[in-house]
Amino acid sequence: MKKVLIAASTVLVAAAAANADVVVTIPGTHVLAGGQGVTVETTPLIGTLTGIIVKFNYSNAAGGSWAADIGATVGNLQWGGYDIFVNGANDYQGETGAPNSGSNVNFASAVLGLLSAAPSYNNTTAIVGVGNGYSFAGSSATLSDVEITLKGVDKIPAPGALALLGLAGVVGRRRRA
Repeated sequence: MKKVLIAASTVLVAAAAANADVVVTIPGTHVLAGGQGVTVETTPLIGTLTGIIVKFNYSNAAGGSWAADIGATVGNLQWGGYDIFVNGANDYQGETGAPNSGSNVNFASAVLGLLSAAPSYNNTTAIVGVGNGYSFAGSSATLSDVEITLKGVDKIPAPGALALLGLAGVVGRRRRA
């Protein structure tokens, strides 16, 4: 019994430690005019953001909008976009590498690093999103299957998982009298 509990606690510790990087999904299909965006709030995070990976399906471009006009945002940081900030961002971090042509694109970036100070999280949430960073009147695009991977951060384990981990440790240390 003791070996089983020790093995279970080891598996829980390994599982808790293995969750490096957080994948944030933005569900649904979004038709975004120039300047429009959509955001989600993460669960509490811990760690320092070192970069992101952006994935999305881009279709139905209109008004000169390109996949390269799509800006991914984390808080006030924005990667991509053409001539405007979206989702309240005000700190440009560089291009995403999305193509400048084509109206139907399945895009996945390489790791996009940080040019400015890296934000740190200590049991705090982040606002993550995408938007159309091209301000030309009539520009629009449809986004779906959006995923933004936050590099260098991890989710704070749920209280129940921590309690189970603690219980496994206590039971695993119990000795027979």
